Amino acid sequence: MIILKKLVINYLQLKLTVVINAYKIKNTSDKVVANLLIAGFTGKLKGLWDNVFTIQQQSNILESIQINIIGEPILNLNNEPIEDVVATLIYNINKYFIGDPTYLKKYDSRPIIKLKM
Repeated sequence: MIILKKLVINYLQLKLTVVINAYKIKNTSDKVVANLLIAGFTGKLKGLWDNVFTIQQQSNILESIQINIIGEPILNLNNEPIEDVVATLIYNINKYFIGDPTYLKKYDSRPIIKLKM
C-alpha cells in the first residue's frame, strides 16, 4: 500500500511539476499557476475540485500564503506575504486521494522504479 501511495505522489508531482516550472520560469504568480492547473483538470481531479472541495475550501487553497513556525506570514522583499497556493493545492490533492502524505517522509526517498537507459 505504501508503494502505491508513493507512486501516486510521484506521478502527481512529476506531471504537475513540469507545468508549474514552465509557468514559474515566466515569473507567473502562484495563484495564477494554480488557477491554470485547475482550469486544466479533467476526470477525478475536476470532480474533486468541483464536487468535493467546498467553496470555502477552494477559497482557502487559492488564498494560501507561506507562514513561519509560529503561524505568521512570511514576507517577500516588498513586504507582501509569499503565496503558497500551488503547494497547498498539491498537498490537498494528495491528502484526498491517499491521505496525509507527510507520514511517507520516514520511508526511503529513493525512486521505486529504476529505468534502464
